[in-house]
Amino acid sequence: MGYDFVFDHQKFPAKDFVPGNDSDALQLCGLRTYLVRNCIIDASELEDGSVDEACGITHGASALFQKCLFKGAAKLVLVGSGDKEFAQVEKGKTVTFENCLFDSFSRRGPEVQSGMQVYMKGCVVSNWGDPKHFVKRVFGAWVHNGGFLDIEDSVFYQGNRPSFKHWLLDHAHHVGQAVNDHGLSVLLEHLTYVSGYKRACTWDPDDDSCSIQMSHCWASSDCEIRSELPNDPMSDEEAAAKITRLRAYFDDLVVRQAQTDWRPR
Repeated sequence: MGYDFVFDHQKFPAKDFVPGNDSDALQLCGLRTYLVRNCIIDASELEDGSVDEACGITHGASALFQKCLFKGAAKLVLVGSGDKEFAQVEKGKTVTFENCLFDSFSRRGPEVQSGMQVYMKGCVVSNWGDPKHFVKRVFGAWVHNGGFLDIEDSVFYQGNRPSFKHWLLDHAHHVGQAVNDHGLSVLLEHLTYVSGYKRACTWDPDDDSCSIQMSHCWASSDCEIRSELPNDPMSDEEAAAKITRLRAYFDDLVVRQAQTDWRPR
């Protein structure tokens, strides 16, 4: 398959990146196809609030990410804009993440909406709700508003424990979001009150337009992963080995990037 754009061994944001409330450290948009491999998308050097997401795939774009590191943002990865004017060009577009690490963020690891389809294979999602990037509420992966999420052979690891202030704010905003989306009836549902720190991967059960499937996935013992199909979870040993292997790869990738400066202009 040919791609309109290929990014290989690069770091984002680019050197000439200009922060702004509507900008992403890496923004893939328009009716184009992208291949992104062995890349670092790291917004941790930017002030929180100076970017929208670390990475956004919207407005009709499709993408394949292979061995990429996403980290250091309040909102990490958004798939689908949620804007009605782009609903038709986004619906059915696919984004695949293979052997990627989503690390140290507040939420959107990733968030899938607008009828877009996401496939995650061999990935690790870790440490959502990072206190350095906390904004309003937290969660790992989330699908809603017509999105489709298929995850296999992946790990959700939570090493963060919230302060009381962040725990309270997170609960309040999750309740508010649920009521805003579905009305007061959600106050009777269990999921409304689940802490975002325990929402490893979730979908909106009151939204018939979205779907999630998981197979051979693992989550920290006090976290929830919700799937429409049986998960057949991997063992603790398999999960630990996957985390160790991916972290070692990206630790080496970060060192090599620092030595040669891959950042595009």
